[in-house]
Amino acid sequence: MVIRNIVIRWVLGGVIAFLLVALISPCFLSSLRVYEWSTELDDHVLKDGYVYRKRDEGWSNTHYGPYGFNSMAGIVDSSASVVMIWGDSYIEAHQLSDEQKTGHQVNHALSEQGLSYFNAITVGRACWSVSDYYFKIPRYEKLLNPVCHFIILAEHGLKDLCPDGETFLFEPSPQFIRRSLVDPRKSKVITDLYKWGLSDILLAPWKAIRTVIADGRNMRFTLGPYQKVYIATSDSGCNVPFVISEPNSIVESWSYALDMLKTSTSKPIILVLVPEVPRLEHGAVCLVDIQSEWRARLTELCKAKHVGCIDMTETLVNDYLATGKFSRGFHNGKPDSGHLNVRGHWLLSQEIFTYLNEHKDYLRNTEYAVHTN
Repeated sequence: MVIRNIVIRWVLGGVIAFLLVALISPCFLSSLRVYEWSTELDDHVLKDGYVYRKRDEGWSNTHYGPYGFNSMAGIVDSSASVVMIWGDSYIEAHQLSDEQKTGHQVNHALSEQGLSYFNAITVGRACWSVSDYYFKIPRYEKLLNPVCHFIILAEHGLKDLCPDGETFLFEPSPQFIRRSLVDPRKSKVITDLYKWGLSDILLAPWKAIRTVIADGRNMRFTLGPYQKVYIATSDSGCNVPFVISEPNSIVESWSYALDMLKTSTSKPIILVLVPEVPRLEHGAVCLVDIQSEWRARLTELCKAKHVGCIDMTETLVNDYLATGKFSRGFHNGKPDSGHLNVRGHWLLSQEIFTYLNEHKDYLRNTEYAVHTN
């Protein structure tokens, strides 16, 4: 009888604890991604009407509309010339509310200056890089017919333009590899849970199980050194594992990447370089970009290949000197690291707005030429 009572208490306590965690945890955990298939884009996109909740970095909600675009994009009834802004999680920007994201701020600045015939649309997904843009640009162009493409390079400086040994190979020969970041089977399970109203209830145990599985895959059961192949950031400009052994080959890989991007579209391409400055080093603020030499070489390469290039180094440094504010980091993280915060997105939007304002006649003429040919 005593054992029975103990068992009942344990089971009842476990049920109550599970219910409490299920009810409270959604307020403090980032939500799962709910996708749907888009035939037009030939890809999974975040579901129309879905609200993604971000909690581990920043504290905000992102609302999604048709084709996985931010619902504030206003693409459905807009007759304005579309300007596409591409990027990874820095443009996806789940850390910020909708009105704080780059696209909305660009459109706000355009409207204030009477340039509302442009409409900036952001297309970003965590882990995207140059090969993803190459494969996706033609699909999005059929849908939106944009006048130009801005590609934001912000993660570890120039990393997303470099070979990674997975989607961008350089040896034995340069090659882009198409991929999907969505596991269809896992996505279907999450979508079904969302339809049944169980995605938040099972959120905490789902993430706990996924963490245990991920940690288990990384565990080692043999002795000996564990080696990774890196090219140091200070030498190559790319703090990422990949297979290039000769640093000068990076410029050759950039040349290939730019050529491939230009074959994917006839519209102007503009790279926006967002270095990791300012940042904290040993308790002091550092304003020196360790990739400056490589950034200069990339700028020269863009000029030679007629690809637009915006280097934000000076803008970020001058803004910190004037305001004392970091462009990266959030209240629940380090002040100098992580994704772009509200200040960072505002600075980025101003750079894009300035470029559009300075090149408005060229871009509108380009659009006219495309429509009449």
